[in-house]
Amino acid sequence: MENAQRAKSVEQKKQQLQELLLQEVDKPPALCRISLPFILVNTSKDTIIQCEMSEDRQDIFFNFSGPFEINDDSEILKRMNLHHVAEADAATHIPEKLIRYLPPDYLV
Repeated sequence: MENAQRAKSVEQKKQQLQELLLQEVDKPPALCRISLPFILVNTSKDTIIQCEMSEDRQDIFFNFSGPFEINDDSEILKRMNLHHVAEADAATHIPEKLIRYLPPDYLV
């Protein structure tokens, strides 16, 4: 049982490492014109949204009258299938010894 728990823990840590690595390298050159990171907020067209910004423009406060969903830049790029990268480009963003931990279908 202990070996199974260790194997599960190693697999979870591997997935967490992959996610962190993807966040570092999933910014394709074509999107360099987009300010990163960003978030995208989705809600129903009937939802009322109240928005306030602090005077120093460092904090923004939202109040939604209905359910909403927040996605970060990594998730949006994945949904648009723009999260793949050439191995040479990946090496410019993360240490070469970590490239082997990227998901196999990620490198092109």
